[in-house]
Amino acid sequence: MIGIAYVPLAMVKERTELSFKSTAMGCLRKQDVLGRIGGEEFSCLLVATDEADAVQMAERIRQGFSELTMLMSPGGSVQASA
Repeated sequence: MIGIAYVPLAMVKERTELSFKSTAMGCLRKQDVLGRIGGEEFSCLLVATDEADAVQMAERIRQGFSELTMLMSPGGSVQASA
């Protein structure tokens, strides 16, 4: 028996963006701001942060996102990478 699942690309994109936002917001401090600057581009405003700390923050966000597995219906999943 062969099963075929159809997952619309828009659904994958929407869940990926929501997962990224959630991951990034979980890494940021209360005073930091996350914003969308383009189609699939985001930027973080890190208050009172030097370059080394900004790089560490970016790595925490990248690492957290790369560890995500997003569940899709019916019964499939998508692994994120960054």
